[in-house]
Amino acid sequence: MRSGIVFNSTKEKFPWESLGSDNEGYTGEDGSYKSFKFGIYVAGEIHRNKGKVDPFYGVGTRFLIQRNKFTEEVRGMQGSELPKQTIIKNNYPDAFTTISIFGLYGLEYTVNSMLTLGAEYQLWLTFDFYPDEERDYGNGSKDVYKKGSQRYFGISSAGGITLAIYLNR
Repeated sequence: MRSGIVFNSTKEKFPWESLGSDNEGYTGEDGSYKSFKFGIYVAGEIHRNKGKVDPFYGVGTRFLIQRNKFTEEVRGMQGSELPKQTIIKNNYPDAFTTISIFGLYGLEYTVNSMLTLGAEYQLWLTFDFYPDEERDYGNGSKDVYKKGSQRYFGISSAGGITLAIYLNR
């Protein structure tokens, strides 16, 4: 049995000064980008225990979710009202929910009683769902863009070579 957790949080700032080469007499508000990703996976393996080279196969599942928010930077003349900032939530295709099931086949080579090297191939069936993209223009006007879903089936060699350390052998 093996499992994993994915967690990523990103925050970037976009200075309003980057909107023009001559900013004298101007003021503005900075923009930003925030993104959050979380996922888990679990897989079970059955090993054939054939000696130093050990073939194995198994199945697993994965759940992954990512959301984001972009706030546009704005600038305007000092003393005047600034344009409203546009806020975009769940920008396609960077916001998604993924549910996958996969089968795997691989080989492990035993270096010693605590260390193995392995390689595997994975066959995935994946379903992606996209949340509605929302655009708020800051002036009371909003747009919502409906997004859909997709599914795909494929072979992947992601994570093809692995190093396993066993502490309880």
